[in-house]
Amino acid sequence: MSIQLYIPPPLQLRQSQQIRHLRRCQSSPPTPSTVAAALEAARDAHSPVTLQTSQGGAAYFASKGVPNSNQTASISGAIAAVRYIRAIAPAYQIPVILHTDHCAAKLLPWLDGMVSADEAYFAEQGEPLFSSHMIDLSEEDKDFNIATTKEYLPRPAPMKQWLEMEIRITGCEEDGVDNTGVDNSALYTQPEDI
Repeated sequence: MSIQLYIPPPLQLRQSQQIRHLRRCQSSPPTPSTVAAALEAARDAHSPVTLQTSQGGAAYFASKGVPNSNQTASISGAIAAVRYIRAIAPAYQIPVILHTDHCAAKLLPWLDGMVSADEAYFAEQGEPLFSSHMIDLSEEDKDFNIATTKEYLPRPAPMKQWLEMEIRITGCEEDGVDNTGVDNSALYTQPEDI
């Protein structure tokens, strides 16, 4: 039995009753025990699950022994984590979405490496290695953010892979960036942003 990924069926999943029960687990750092715990909880809830990792979590999965110059540890760790999940998830018999989160401008080489791995896997298996990725250029100028994300779209599109874009900041602390003092008018994506 192969792992069931929702590519492109997150659209179908969204339209189904299962979306009410979708679980999201960010395991930072991802470890076999946290992945197993998330899969077990989703299985017991009869729910699909999204397992995601950050750049730092991916580097942790590779271990401190792998240098992270040019994002080597983060790319290798993300690929290793997703291959581990693909190997163990079928035993839980639940649909899984494999997502990477918050790729800032300085981390774009991490995204490049993962999308290259997606393309290679797609050539062999007919689906990308990951279900989706997130570009988070919310700290950048809006025009740069949109233009850069647009440049990336041609790569995941043929694989029917989702590319999430974060246009504006949120009013909280996330991944070491503290925006709790930002005025509400500057938060979140506004209709005029798109």
